[in-house]
Amino acid sequence: MGAWTIRTRWLAWREAHPRPATLGWLGLGILGAWVLLGPRTTVGGTVYSDATWVMVIGAAWLGAMLGARTARHRPWVAVALGAIVAILAVALILDPVPARQTLHLLWHIGPLRLEPTVRAGAFPLGLGAGVFLVAFGIGRLRAVSFRSIELLAVAAVTCWVMADVVVLLSRAMRDLDLYLGAGRAFLEGRGAYTLDPITVIPKDLTTLPFLYPPPTIPFFATLAALPIPVVTVPWLLATVAATIVTLRSFGVRWRWVPVFFLWPAIFEGIWVGNIAILAVVLVAVAPRFPAGLVLGVLSKVQFGVPSLWLVRERRWRSLALGVGLAVVASLVTLPLVGIESWRQWVEGLRAFQDAQATFPALYALALPRWMPYSVYLAVAITTVVAATIFGRGLRGLARLAVASIAASPSLYRHG
Repeated sequence: MGAWTIRTRWLAWREAHPRPATLGWLGLGILGAWVLLGPRTTVGGTVYSDATWVMVIGAAWLGAMLGARTARHRPWVAVALGAIVAILAVALILDPVPARQTLHLLWHIGPLRLEPTVRAGAFPLGLGAGVFLVAFGIGRLRAVSFRSIELLAVAAVTCWVMADVVVLLSRAMRDLDLYLGAGRAFLEGRGAYTLDPITVIPKDLTTLPFLYPPPTIPFFATLAALPIPVVTVPWLLATVAATIVTLRSFGVRWRWVPVFFLWPAIFEGIWVGNIAILAVVLVAVAPRFPAGLVLGVLSKVQFGVPSLWLVRERRWRSLALGVGLAVVASLVTLPLVGIESWRQWVEGLRAFQDAQATFPALYALALPRWMPYSVYLAVAITTVVAATIFGRGLRGLARLAVASIAASPSLYRHG
């Protein structure tokens, strides 16, 4: 029997038996993702992976789509994935401790570790059984058919919520506390920067090295002098407002704005109080305020990459204005922080880079984690140059924004 004949018979069987075909693909997708993409990165003795949940559910959805060839068959696949999210969310609210332990168990174990092998295998089997029961019940109801793009949206939001549930188990305003810690160190006469490579990953992530340029120190020192609620509430409102401005500037309609707040990059950024949520506004409003692109370097160096768009578009006045504002901010804060802080900042960046070589997890999702640093530099430079040369108008700006991600020496999901 030839390969083409086997394929023809398989397609015919799948059309005639959509449910078994989908469940088969669903199970294979979950098992394959868990084996190939399971957590196996060691940090401080803990095995974890930030992308495991999203990849597992994404693979499950992909498998379901491969098997779901009829419009009538697709709705319960989406509802089944949504039911899993609902069950986890309700369990987390009603009984936080067992739910938290269960989520951490699923989050930290991996199939390559001998001890939790049975539990790691039981998870996809249990999840598959749950999907089967929910899908069978919904399938018998003959729900209204979804179009593929609608199912894609449901699956995407499902993946987002799965990741968001885990984010809720982490410390809120973690990054803001790190910034305030640097501000308090400055007020107490101590250096804000860590000049020696860290030798262990701290359990309290708010004690990680502060890496932002010296002009930000007086700002965080001012916030550190205020009561915590006075700082946290306006910061939270500012990040929410910045997110709305960003989404609207990117053309997202008002009715979809609340949905995009579930996107892990936004949800986690707001939850931990990361400054990247505020910095992205500079890219979003660049068509109206181009000079703001240059100000990105006042938070992180890679945030200055989109400012090359001003050179590409020959917007020299905006470039000069942006550079002028950045220089003024540096000069105004110089009497407060001193020239020594600039030297310590550079030395702190080098120390952190050395720590990344010891603990690759500090790279997070950045390219240096997966390739030699020299190769990363070549890829980053090539990406930035290509984004600068090719693409005019807003398309060119979008490419440079993506290039800034490729050029980032450390990259967390909310960055």
